[in-house]
Amino acid sequence: MFFVELRRTVERSGPPKYVPIESLVDRTGFRSVYAIDSTTRDAVLSAGSVRDLEGLSVYSDTLFIDFDGEGGDEMADALIENNIQFERFDTGRRGCHIHVVIEPMTGPHVPYSQLQWVKEHATGSWDATIYRAHSIIRLEGTFHEKNPGHSKTYLYGNIGKPLNIPMLSPPPPIEIPGQYEGTRNEAEFWKQILVPKREPGRTNRVYMLGALARECGVEYDDGLEAVKQWAETAAQPPLRDERELLRAYRSGYRG
Repeated sequence: MFFVELRRTVERSGPPKYVPIESLVDRTGFRSVYAIDSTTRDAVLSAGSVRDLEGLSVYSDTLFIDFDGEGGDEMADALIENNIQFERFDTGRRGCHIHVVIEPMTGPHVPYSQLQWVKEHATGSWDATIYRAHSIIRLEGTFHEKNPGHSKTYLYGNIGKPLNIPMLSPPPPIEIPGQYEGTRNEAEFWKQILVPKREPGRTNRVYMLGALARECGVEYDDGLEAVKQWAETAAQPPLRDERELLRAYRSGYRG
């Protein structure tokens, strides 16, 4: 049996609450994108945090694609053309969610594998941050917190075959020799993560953020995770070339 986190609101109030994945029918609120087994659930509940989920095995039988604007029509057309089963929902604002039925996947690399599939096949503006072990997504019938009175609503679907997503292994972590001593206040780095940047210049800003992370004493991986989020949310348009981002951040961090 697999379990998903269930929340009434986007922000969690109190410790994580898990329910069997089968019990989500007719529920509203927010669910975790990925499910976990009972052993992992018990460990999370004991720790009172989902921070340690990264790198652990998760389960998925649905690929969620969250389009912020354009791209949903093209994806739906491609799925229909290939006779893939899916449902499309109006998010209650300007985007759409597409739920693709997939051959069940289990393992620590499920989020990475799904992200790579979406990168290869999706166009337009979509949310790459949901492909993490602890991410959440809105359930059908749940109102949009930024657009009161409008909820996630079913539009249409296609009855077909499940999508088979190949399981991939992420590249090995980059070795960084030593940890730099910060010479600046760490708050400077986190403040800069909120600053948007339009192209051109997005890659140069990634380099700058890497250098700033080093100077502020931010751990390499923590800074990289923050920069990845910046690249998806504050870079305009989003910077999704992962190899380019890693190269720029690493160069900045090493100095």
